[in-house]
Amino acid sequence: MKGDAVKVVDTKGEWTSIEAPTNAYGFVAAHLFAHKEAMPVTAPPTQPPVAAVVENPATIAAAPTEAPTNSTTTAPVVTPAIPTPLPAPVVEEPPAPRIVEREGIVGNTVSIQAPSHFQLESLDNGNVIDYLYSSSTNLDLKRWKGKTILVSGEEELDERWPNTPVITIQKIQIVK
Repeated sequence: MKGDAVKVVDTKGEWTSIEAPTNAYGFVAAHLFAHKEAMPVTAPPTQPPVAAVVENPATIAAAPTEAPTNSTTTAPVVTPAIPTPLPAPVVEEPPAPRIVEREGIVGNTVSIQAPSHFQLESLDNGNVIDYLYSSSTNLDLKRWKGKTILVSGEEELDERWPNTPVITIQKIQIVK
């Protein structure tokens, strides 16, 4: 049980062997013990075992074996190490929506795989600025085709079209 005294028999690497019940042996992860100064050996070998405290009994493994032989040296006294608290998990928040206002000419998209059937083309060179999208069934973008408009809404990238953003239309008005 946690806090019970145990006799430390040997430490090898990351494991500490402890005295266990007859016909069994036990090991505890060494990092669960904080070593104190060893007491000098002055008593005869019949002296009672040195005590240590088990921090977490779940890390003790026991299996049948021969009983360990008594050693003529006294093992160091150890106390449990204080566990280091884990850092709090980092929670990533989604980025704030990017609201933009763009001016251009409404045109049809060329690809049938595009995220929308309509695109906003640049007034200067006719290149595609954004795809136009609306979840409203009341907004028919066919009637805006070929017209110069000022559109505002949330602009975001679609994974399939990383070079051309999509504007979810919030407001649209004719400029010419």
